[in-house]
Amino acid sequence: MLAKVLCATYCLIHQEYIFTQLLELLKDYDFELYKISLVCSETALKSRLKIDVKSGIRELDVIDRSLQRLVLYNSMDTVKIDVSDIDSKQAAIEIIKLIETGETKF
Repeated sequence: MLAKVLCATYCLIHQEYIFTQLLELLKDYDFELYKISLVCSETALKSRLKIDVKSGIRELDVIDRSLQRLVLYNSMDTVKIDVSDIDSKQAAIEIIKLIETGETKF
């Protein structure tokens, strides 16, 4: 069960109620919670998704759906890291910095 929950957290969590549902499943486990959203500009999102569409990883309709969800991240009770102009390695470094300083602990 825990593996399924952890796997689900890799998916997009763009609304607070999704966090609430996942945390309910974890209520019997001892863990530290760090709520971080990786966000990007509309331009960066389109660019990245177009690469995936061209590669056959995603369907074309993902672009419009993702752009519609983009604004939902603003209302999330999370620390935001703008990844518009950084790669995944730099994003990981930023996450580690936030966790080490305790700025994201809930």
